[in-house]
Amino acid sequence: MEDRPKIELSFTRWDLLLEALGWMTLIATWIVPMFYYSSLPERIPIHFNAAGIPDGFSQRGSLWIIAGINTFLYVGMSLLTKVPHIYNYSVDITPENAEFQYRNAVFMVRYLKTLVSAIFLYAMVSVIMVALGKWEGTGSWFLPVFIVLMMGSTVFFLVRASRGKRHKKTAQ
Repeated sequence: MEDRPKIELSFTRWDLLLEALGWMTLIATWIVPMFYYSSLPERIPIHFNAAGIPDGFSQRGSLWIIAGINTFLYVGMSLLTKVPHIYNYSVDITPENAEFQYRNAVFMVRYLKTLVSAIFLYAMVSVIMVALGKWEGTGSWFLPVFIVLMMGSTVFFLVRASRGKRHKKTAQ
């Protein structure tokens, strides 16, 4: 790997907003099941087909697995924001463009970890609401919206990186 500049990035307002939203969704994936756990049946839906209809069931304790996976992914992605100089980039990183490229990449990771955490929270709420008989499933819109949000945002940030600014000041 080339010797890339190591820059400590300060938080922008957008970074702080995403961090706050991400932490709120992460904490909610632990609080929501605590609130509903005792009223849930022993078997709950744990998997939904592409149409959003439950097609797999497990013990209600499986809710903690959802929260645990969300936590593992969130913490892992948070650690990645600390080392943008080790990411793969579609452009050469120079001292002139490093700050823009690192900020763009770190913001993408922050955005994606917040989005993933929100998706896990929605999945958690869906499991609970279906188990309680209040919903029939996640909705047929869930999978397409999830794919568009994940792929669309990734493409946005990659295009932004390829058109990247070559100066130190950024638009963020």
